[in-house]
Amino acid sequence: MYSTLKQWAAVIHRGGKVLSLNFDFFVKTLSIYAEMEEGGTPVRHHILFKNVASLFVAEKDGSRLEDVSHMDDGEICSFTYVSQGTGSRSHSFIEGYESNPHFLIEISEKVLAVEAERVSFDSTEFYAYKREE
Repeated sequence: MYSTLKQWAAVIHRGGKVLSLNFDFFVKTLSIYAEMEEGGTPVRHHILFKNVASLFVAEKDGSRLEDVSHMDDGEICSFTYVSQGTGSRSHSFIEGYESNPHFLIEISEKVLAVEAERVSFDSTEFYAYKREE
């Protein structure tokens, strides 16, 4: 369907409904099933982040980590991929650890910042750290 990570990001960026969202701590995956309108027809897509190094959740009224499964049935408002990363993120509880998320996903009134080695859209997989020309 789409051959580059940036093309997929542009499709998801148009928005859609989150059907399910699951973060598996032990397998280090974030799975999102979403439904998008494409040519007036609803189309379901599966977005799977693999080898997730960090997941930050920010809310409008402050940042905090919480159970992301409460985001089911939300609306994807934006989806951004930045090949070089969005900038360093850290947490005061983990001294010396820094993360550089490559994906920003706005779902309803929350933003997910995701650093993952790989991401797949349906059955097409991409290496997230690769710079696309």
